[in-house]
Amino acid sequence: REHTVLARDLERRSGLMLALTQRLAEARGVAVVADVAGRAVQELLDCGAAVLVPGTHGELRHPEGESPAFLDAKGLGAAGWVFTNGHAAGLGTDTLPDVQALFLPLPGRNESMGVLAVAPAMPWGFSPEQMRLLDSFARQVGLSLEVERLQESTRQAQLESEAERLKASLLSAVTHDLQTPLAAISGSAESLLLADVAMDQATHAMLARNIRDEAARLSRLLDNLLRLTRLESGTVRLRKEPIPLEEVVGTALARLEKTLAERAVTISLPDDLPMPPLDGLLMEQLLVNLLENVAKYTPPGSPVHIAARQKDDSVELIVDDRGPGIPQEALEKVFNIFYRVPGEKRPRGYGLGLAISRAVAIAHGGSIRAENRPQGGARFVVTLPLETASAQENHSHAFTTDNDPGH
Repeated sequence: REHTVLARDLERRSGLMLALTQRLAEARGVAVVADVAGRAVQELLDCGAAVLVPGTHGELRHPEGESPAFLDAKGLGAAGWVFTNGHAAGLGTDTLPDVQALFLPLPGRNESMGVLAVAPAMPWGFSPEQMRLLDSFARQVGLSLEVERLQESTRQAQLESEAERLKASLLSAVTHDLQTPLAAISGSAESLLLADVAMDQATHAMLARNIRDEAARLSRLLDNLLRLTRLESGTVRLRKEPIPLEEVVGTALARLEKTLAERAVTISLPDDLPMPPLDGLLMEQLLVNLLENVAKYTPPGSPVHIAARQKDDSVELIVDDRGPGIPQEALEKVFNIFYRVPGEKRPRGYGLGLAISRAVAIAHGGSIRAENRPQGGARFVVTLPLETASAQENHSHAFTTDNDPGH
């Protein structure tokens, strides 16, 4: 009978260890790992338990911010000693035995990852078998916390790498693309300031127009960079309301009347098309960017088609052109900041328009994709969800800064 009881206990402990391992493998984030470990110990031994991890300044804390009641000042002092020295302390040990809880280190490969604090239900503490089980739990939790730290370090390194890449791209744009308008402005201004040079009225006007146009170009670049930064950082608060797409399309076409003057623009919008909740100014900018892209990369005078349709719980806004299309390898890259399709005859630009369009679509909870039409030309498809009223309210509160008229 004793062997049977021991075998059952061993089977139960093995099952608990397997369950803990599986739950820790599914956990993501230090707070979740700590919560899973604490609950597992509580269920196993019917006791109080908490996992403490080092904070920003090295102090031990509970990831959720609230420490259990049994962790008083003396207990936190014992936990700090365990974290520093890597040895168990507290109830049932030779170190700080007057503390009413047991503290076990959570070992990683090279350093302690935290401390497991356990308060037994009975005053005599834990049995040797329970101590061995707690030690196994602590080692498993320590390894899981180390994995989380490594993954977080990897994610942080990727973010830093992406930030450096964007900085390099911005520096490249500043040193290359911005030199041309700055040089033109400087040269025209110098010519106007040379009083001893004979200059007719036409030349004077031409130099003044050149300064105005190049300054406007720089202003648009800075405005686009600011708009993209605010959109991608989530600091723009969307003011969404159900708006008919006819209104957005009409306003965008009015803004581009001169740009599209020589093109046949056809529109196909169903009468029964539902109205998705939109920020009118941002959606207008998205469509303007798509149409300006068509004007840049398609032959002069080629037609443009704008359409919309309902698909499941969303509305798709489609812009078709009759240009050369987009290389297959560039269909995803065209939405990256500063990216332009390679080619000998590239129009002037900075590769920001489509990046802004993607940021606007994502801010609306939607998406945008590029594809090539079977009949020739490129197609851009913007998917906008038909949100409920409550979803609209929740989504708009995710942004914190007012959307000014420039956006």
